[in-house]
This record gives sequence, structure tokens and C-alpha cells, in this order.
Amino acid sequence: MTATDDETSKGLVYIVDEDRRQIRPYVDTLRSWQYDVEVLPRADIAYDRLVEERKGCLVVIDIMLARGEPTKVALQNEKPVSVGLALFEELVRESAPLFPAHAAFFTHVEQPGIVRRAERIAAQYNIPLWRKRDYRSGYRFASAVDDQVKRLARRQER
Repeated sequence: MTATDDETSKGLVYIVDEDRRQIRPYVDTLRSWQYDVEVLPRADIAYDRLVEERKGCLVVIDIMLARGEPTKVALQNEKPVSVGLALFEELVRESAPLFPAHAAFFTHVEQPGIVRRAERIAAQYNIPLWRKRDYRSGYRFASAVDDQVKRLARRQER
């Protein structure tokens, strides 16, 4: 049963990450916090789902992401270690309704050039860049997501 079935959902969180086993504790914890969660395991699937999506309250994107069969040149040419950044930039260019404000990066990437690029993009669009090493428990991750969702809700109220 999803939180929506209960009429108690705090909202829909998309997690764009192919490593289902690794993210399962995060997904389970978010669900226990009354969030609906949809996992999008590849850039092509995420792009197709998110380009016109309006319902989600947050999209968490892994920077090192499986590409799939992208139709967008930007995704085809991107190195695997930074496909999530290219996906984000493409969704911003396409004026996808949830982007850029309702996005957050979540990554294990340690390569200095990729980290600098991610930090620059996150700062430019005022979105979080969460390092997976800092979120070893589902609780810490769910707490960060919940805080960001509340921040976004306060912004919309203004």
C-alpha cells in the first residue's frame, strides 16, 4: 500500500538511480515517512517521465547514472560518471515543470572535476548536493528530503 492509498501522503518523491539494492533503505524510509516514491532507474526513463511531470514534490538524481537509450544528444555524449548532471541540465533546458527548483543531486562521485561541476550547477540553481557518504542511514536521507520538501513548500507560499 502506498501513502496515497491512505490519503496521508506528503507527496511524491522521484529517485533517479539504477542501484535499487543500495537505495532500498532510502526508499523504504521515505515510504514510512508517508512519501510516495517512484524509482526511475535510467536517464532515458527519467527524461521521458519527468519532462512534463507536474505532481512530484522532489526529484533526487544520482549523478553517476545509467544512460539507457537516450534520444537527447546531450545524454548520448555524456560520460557515464556524470549522466545525472546532463539529465538535469536537459530537463532545465526543456523547461520541465519540476526543474530546476524541485531537484536535488545525490552522489558517490569523487572525481574532482565532476564534483566541481556538480557544485557549480547546484549553486547556480540553488538545489542541494547530497553526498551518499553522509547519508548512510535511511533516516538521515529521509530527514534531508523532508526538510527540502518543507523548504520548497514555504517558498511556494510566498
